Amino acid sequence: MRRLLVLALVAACAPPPEPDTHANGLYRAMRSCLAEAEPSGDCTLIDRRGFVVIKDDDPAKPAAWLIVPDVEVTGIEDSRTLDPPVVEFWRYGWEVGQALLPRPPEGIGLAINSVAGRSQNLLHIHISCVDPVVARTLAATRIGPDWAAEPFLTLAGDAYNVRKVASLDRSPFLLLAELPGANEDKGAQSLGVIGAADGGFYIVTDSTEPGVVAEAEALLDEDCR
Repeated sequence: MRRLLVLALVAACAPPPEPDTHANGLYRAMRSCLAEAEPSGDCTLIDRRGFVVIKDDDPAKPAAWLIVPDVEVTGIEDSRTLDPPVVEFWRYGWEVGQALLPRPPEGIGLAINSVAGRSQNLLHIHISCVDPVVARTLAATRIGPDWAAEPFLTLAGDAYNVRKVASLDRSPFLLLAELPGANEDKGAQSLGVIGAADGGFYIVTDSTEPGVVAEAEALLDEDCR
């Protein structure tokens, strides 16, 4: 009886088990990568600046990777996206993209989806090639350094607000915060970064609205056709 009481007390004090749901799969993968001495399998890179790069395991995305934090940060709506090291993930992700993808800058893109457009509850920025039609549309459009007034630019069938910056020294997370209305519902936003052939980067964003789920990932070509 005494042994049963001890076991009951231990069970009561133990932390609840992590829910075994699909939405936590990426978090479990990140923890598994951190437990490895050296990257292997889908664990492409473990960087002590606070991030892990994991190969996307979707068979439909053979040339796609994810940069994730090494701690639990839920997604674009999380206030910790504005704090180091997560605020620097776009710059780190771009470095990773250039190393993994033998493409010119205009062929490389990064994207994070809105809450409605994601399947995982761990912040992840997609790294892959850019849809060639998207790249051509951006190159053919005069885009300034500030968020545009309407009409917005149509990319991959959706309307995006776009600005062009010289570098990623100022995080796109911070640039998004400058967009009127974006901070009021950050979880509704998606955000992307695409290289420009003449230097710099296009910062693109759209918002989840009735009938529209914001997924900047749609701008990528994740099998690098």
